[in-house]
Amino acid sequence: MTTRVDRRAKVGEIIQAVQVGMLTTVQDNGELRSRPMLCAGCDFDSLWFLAAESEALTQEAINRRAVNVSFADPGRQLYASVTGSAEFVQDEQMVQKLWRPELKSWFPSGPEERGLAVLRLDIHHAEAWENDRQVG
Repeated sequence: MTTRVDRRAKVGEIIQAVQVGMLTTVQDNGELRSRPMLCAGCDFDSLWFLAAESEALTQEAINRRAVNVSFADPGRQLYASVTGSAEFVQDEQMVQKLWRPELKSWFPSGPEERGLAVLRLDIHHAEAWENDRQVG
């Protein structure tokens, strides 16, 4: 019998394997907007991203907190979808903790990039698929 913990663990494994997901937010006019985001951290209850505070993403996450992020690697047949609430967190220590070299292409100045903040996605619902069958 698969438990909630097992399902969340499987979702986490897929997210860590795929790494970059398409984060979808709701704009003020109600339209959806998606952008690629590298998942910098994943735990049982939250996903963590680093983002520039000055982007439209900040406003969308503040005004309408509902977001979805989907991860896909068709070559390995790995897929995950996570829905939740987004919140920006001003925490320089967390930025340092979450920093990964792969983020350098997004933030050339590194973890000291001006306006760099943590975007936490509190998970409400998560699903995963592997080899064309749902696993989480």
